[in-house]
Amino acid sequence: MIFVFAFQSFVIPVNVRVIDVNDNSPIWISAPYIVTLSEVTVSGTRILQGAHAEDADQPGPFSTVEYQILPGPYSDFVQFLNPLEGTLVLKKSLDYETMQNFTVKLRAQDQGSPPKYTDTTLRVVITDADDQNPKFQYNSYTGELPSDGRPGDLRLRPEPIKAVDQDEGICAPIQYTIVQSQDTTYFRINPHSGIITLLTPIGYADLVNGATLVVKATQIDNADRYALTTVMLTRQGVRSDFSALSFVQQKFFMRIREDTPVGNRILALPTNKPGKHLKYTILDPVNSQFFSVGSLGEVILVKPLDYEKMTKHNFQVMATDGLTNITSDITMEVIDVNDWEPRFRETHYEFVIPKNQALHSSSESLEGVIVGKVEAADGDRNDKLELSLKGQHASLFEIDTKGCIYMRPEELKGLNESTVHLVATATDSGIPPRSTSVPVTVTMERLAIAQTSWSTSFIGMLGIIISVFIIIIIILTCYIIHSKSKRRKGTPPLGRNRVHSHAHSTMSSANLVTHEKISNNGTGTVVTSGNSGVSVLHMKHDGNISMSNPISSGLNHSAIGKGLASNLEHEAKGDQECDRERQRESYAATVR
Repeated sequence: MIFVFAFQSFVIPVNVRVIDVNDNSPIWISAPYIVTLSEVTVSGTRILQGAHAEDADQPGPFSTVEYQILPGPYSDFVQFLNPLEGTLVLKKSLDYETMQNFTVKLRAQDQGSPPKYTDTTLRVVITDADDQNPKFQYNSYTGELPSDGRPGDLRLRPEPIKAVDQDEGICAPIQYTIVQSQDTTYFRINPHSGIITLLTPIGYADLVNGATLVVKATQIDNADRYALTTVMLTRQGVRSDFSALSFVQQKFFMRIREDTPVGNRILALPTNKPGKHLKYTILDPVNSQFFSVGSLGEVILVKPLDYEKMTKHNFQVMATDGLTNITSDITMEVIDVNDWEPRFRETHYEFVIPKNQALHSSSESLEGVIVGKVEAADGDRNDKLELSLKGQHASLFEIDTKGCIYMRPEELKGLNESTVHLVATATDSGIPPRSTSVPVTVTMERLAIAQTSWSTSFIGMLGIIISVFIIIIIILTCYIIHSKSKRRKGTPPLGRNRVHSHAHSTMSSANLVTHEKISNNGTGTVVTSGNSGVSVLHMKHDGNISMSNPISSGLNHSAIGKGLASNLEHEAKGDQECDRERQRESYAATVR
C-alpha cells in the first residue's frame, strides 16, 4: 500500500549581505597624460583637470581615491589642487629658455589597509612665450652732431642701434621710437632700422651742450614689452654752455605690472648734460628699496612689487654733477596681477548633525538645514570669491557666498550612508582665475542610528523566521507520525482459511468455530477450536493435512452445548484480539 502526503509550500525570504574587501587597485583613465604649457603660465593655474582614476570596489574607503605627486627632480613644479580631486595646478614658474619639457610621476591610492595604488606619468611640454622684453645690444650709445649743423643721419658708437626680442621661439619684430623731451623736435628715428636722423639745421646757439635722447624699442605685437636705451650726442667745435644742470622734464610717469622681474630697466631720466659724471640718488628711503638709478639715469627695479601692499610709488630723484643738484618727481603706478590664490581658514572641515536636530527644512529658512560654515579669503585686493561643492553626494547640499553649507532633506531618501565626503572649492575672479579646495566631512547621527536600528531589527526578524521554520518542521513531523498510527488502527485483519469438520457432528456452525488457537510444534501447524467437539486441523510441512473430530467420542451434545458455546465465545474474543495485534505488528514490520 502506498501513502501520499500533501503539504502546503511556503517561501522564506533570505537576505545575504556581502562584505566588500579591498581587492581592486585604482585604474587611471586615459593615462599617461601629456600637456602643453606656455612658459608664461601663471603659478596656480589649473593645467590638467582630466586626471582621474577609478576603483572597482564598493563605495566607501576602498573606492575613495587619493592623488599625490611622487618625489622627483621636477615634483615641485606641479601639485594636486586637492588630494581627493584629480586637478593639477602649476606650482612654479616655467622658463622655456632653460627647460623645454619635464616629466613627473602621479600616484592614485585608495584608503584601504594596506592601500592599493597605481602610478602613471605626466609629461609637460613647454612652449616659448612672450615673457621677455626686447634688449638693446648696448645700454647706451654715443654720437656727434655735425659741426656745420646740416641735417642727415647720425653715426653712433659702438655700432648702430639694434634691439632684439629675447624670446627665441617668437622673435617678435621691434619698433623704435624716441621718448618725448625738449630735444626730440630736432630728431627722427626710423621705426624699423633704428637710424637717427637730424631733421632741421641747427644754429651756433642751438644744442650747445649736445642732446640726450631716450630710445624705446617696443614689440609690435605686444606694447607691454619694451626696452630703453640712451643716446648721448655732443657737438664739436662749439664753445660749451655753462648753464645749470637740469632734467629734460620735471615729472616722469610710468605704469608697471606687479609681476615685472627684478633687474628690468623701467624708465630713463635724461638730463641736459648727459654723461657718466652724473650721480643719481632716490631721496625716499622706502622707495629706494624697490628702485635704483644707474649712471646713465635709467631706473631699475631691485625688489618685487606688490599691488596689494602699495598701488603707487611716488618719490624724487636727485642728480648732481658736483656743482649743481637737481630733482625730478617720479610716479610709478602698479598694475594688479592675479598672483594670490584663495585660502581657507582650515585645511579640513568636519561637521556633525546631532541626532536631536530634525532633518527637515524650517519655514524660516528656504535653503534647508544648516550644516556649518567654511571661511575663505583671497590676498588680491579686488578679487571676489565664488564657492562651490563637489563630490558624489554634492547634490544634497548647497553653499552660499558667505560659506554657509545647507542640506536639502528632501534629497536624503536615496542616501544609505551616515557620513558624506565633499570637496569645497573657492575660485577667485582674477585673470587667470585661481582656486583652492579643502575636504569637508558631514556626519548625520540620526541616519547612523536608523541604520543601526535597522540592522538590529533585521537580525531579530531573521531569528523569528528561523524559529517559525523549526516549529513548522516539528509540527509536520508529529502530524506524519500521528497519521501513520491512525492508519494502522483502521486496517482490517488479513483473511484466514478456516477448516471445520461437519461429518460427525450435528452442532450449528455458530457454535462450532468461534475460537482458534495456533501452535507450532516444529513439525507442522495445529489449529484447535475450543476444548472439545471441534475439529483439529494438522498442517504438516510436507503439505499433508489431517483432521480429527473429538466430538465423535460419544459426549452428550445437549449437556455441553450451552457451556461450550459460552466458553468458546469468550475465548474466541480474547484470541481474536491477540491475533489482530500480531497481524498489526507483522504489517508494521512489512511497511517499514
